[in-house]
Amino acid sequence: MDLRLDDDHVAAQPYIRSVLYLDPNGVGRGDSDAVPPRPIDASDRPYFIHHVDRPGRELYIGTPVWSRVSEQWTVVLSRRVQSADGTFHGVVAAGL
Repeated sequence: MDLRLDDDHVAAQPYIRSVLYLDPNGVGRGDSDAVPPRPIDASDRPYFIHHVDRPGRELYIGTPVWSRVSEQWTVVLSRRVQSADGTFHGVVAAGL
């Protein structure tokens, strides 16, 4: 999955560091900053764990965490990705 953002979009959203798609195991499969995606395992992160067993698409706003990707403090906004029947397909997360 190619989630690269074009230069105009990135310039218009300077507070977004990156957007990631994490599969149901927490492994990065889409990355706005890299194609192919960087090797990321977020299965232990609070924002990922929050969505695993909670059906629905509510927005999760996390507390600041130290990003292993950017090596900076980051606030993550995330949403569950699921099919119409509620099957968990992963998480989309944006680091601010």
